[in-house]
Amino acid sequence: MKKDLLLPFQQSMAGAPAGKHLLTVSGGVDSMVLAQLYLQAKLPFAIAHCNFQLRGQDSDDDQILVRQWAQKHQIPFFTQNFTTQAYREDSRLSTQMAARELRYQWFEAIARVWGFTAIVTAHHLDDQLETFLMQLGRGNGLEGLRGIPHKAGLRWRPLLGITKDQIRAYAETHQIPWREDASNRTDDYKRNALRHQVIPQLKATDPQFLSSFQQSLSYLEEVYTHIAQQAEEFKQKNFRPTSQGYRIAKSTLLPSAISPPLIHQLFFAYGFKGPEVENLVQASSGKFLENPQATLYSEREDLYLELTPTEVSAITLNTWEDLSALQTPIQLLETPTKMPKQIPQTHAYLEKEMLKFPLRLRPWQKGDYFYPTGMSGRKLVSKFYKDLKLNSSQKQTQLILVSQNQVVWIVGRRCDRRFAAHANTTSITALKTSEL
Repeated sequence: MKKDLLLPFQQSMAGAPAGKHLLTVSGGVDSMVLAQLYLQAKLPFAIAHCNFQLRGQDSDDDQILVRQWAQKHQIPFFTQNFTTQAYREDSRLSTQMAARELRYQWFEAIARVWGFTAIVTAHHLDDQLETFLMQLGRGNGLEGLRGIPHKAGLRWRPLLGITKDQIRAYAETHQIPWREDASNRTDDYKRNALRHQVIPQLKATDPQFLSSFQQSLSYLEEVYTHIAQQAEEFKQKNFRPTSQGYRIAKSTLLPSAISPPLIHQLFFAYGFKGPEVENLVQASSGKFLENPQATLYSEREDLYLELTPTEVSAITLNTWEDLSALQTPIQLLETPTKMPKQIPQTHAYLEKEMLKFPLRLRPWQKGDYFYPTGMSGRKLVSKFYKDLKLNSSQKQTQLILVSQNQVVWIVGRRCDRRFAAHANTTSITALKTSEL
């Protein structure tokens, strides 16, 4: 088994980025086997482990297991404890999505600071099938059905051709320690229901099901590549740039001129599905489709695609060192002992004791309010932006520093007086932004 699993692993690593890789290891069987394979193949790597503090002692025990394995084999080890529930409430995400956002922000920060050339995850062939089945009912076309990519940016997934059964057998043969996440045993999530109920039935009906599925995925990839190329050629010819996006003649999108899969491919990247675009082509002027990414509307003989200004991604600061590690436009100044007579607009002088980590840098959200320095009462951030006459793009890219869901500083513009340092403040944190 050692030879059988090591060989496909080494084959999958043929196109891997050169240099040292960062392995994301949870303590589960998949990621522990991934680490063992890197060790056996004598590849340079380090380990990163997230403790989301969601499962009490179980979370701590996972962390202990991974740390001990790394120490035993003298592998560089990074770990981080996250206040996931607080982040979930602040970001208004699901627990799963909050944890995903936290971990990838952290992984990418480590990779930048330490020069890792790949962030490696332990997704395998069974994960591919689960993802395929979940996408199948969403109408996302070939883009969704392609499954998990082998490589995407820094992310590298060398186990996609290896099954869960192979991974478990390898772990047992080589006595690799690992821990089971209890949440994986329930059917509370759709993915788990597929994992425990649907996929075992598919495997039972055909022992070669996974290998046949893998071959089908390769065919889908070839078809997708062909349609993607057609879509790019169509876009170059028929998407005429405007100040806010594109103008497309309806005649080029009629059934006699273009196939439904190609329409879907053209507009899916902007958040629209093929059938709804086909209906809009036939609609009268004034009809429109809208999502957070873009607006598509009908006007006489054309469709107009207007793109929503890109929002700045939220950034979590667990310490002030993260300001530079996560490449924010803000820097921490040398600790001042007293308040200056005049404070530049680009600076913020804050009461250190009022700030509670983790802090967040994010765009404004509906309902945000603060208590502006130099004013009485409180003010909606949206009204503050309106008074400043910020345009839509400026509103989307303007950062806000937040502590425990409270606005601390509209970066480079105004502090909240609850957090602002004053003449009698004994402990001051001073920040400066390089951008507005």
